[in-house]
Amino acid sequence: VLKQLVAYVGQDAFLEGARRYFKRHAYGNTTLGDLLSALAETSGRDMTSWAAAWLQTAGVNTLTPELTLSEGKIAELAVRQE
Repeated sequence: VLKQLVAYVGQDAFLEGARRYFKRHAYGNTTLGDLLSALAETSGRDMTSWAAAWLQTAGVNTLTPELTLSEGKIAELAVRQE
């Protein structure tokens, strides 16, 4: 999940957001919202939808292959995620 988070906000924004988060909350208690707020500040991105999709959703994704055949061989392959 951390790799996805870095990919979403960018490495520089992630590192700066982490610095701010740890500096503000050194020796104290925090919530997920505190981390997401720091990352939103440094990246300029809304973290609400990311958190909902990656942290607050239970279950597994369903992957379905979609094939197009040409002369008995796979001409196209797509994997759909539901």
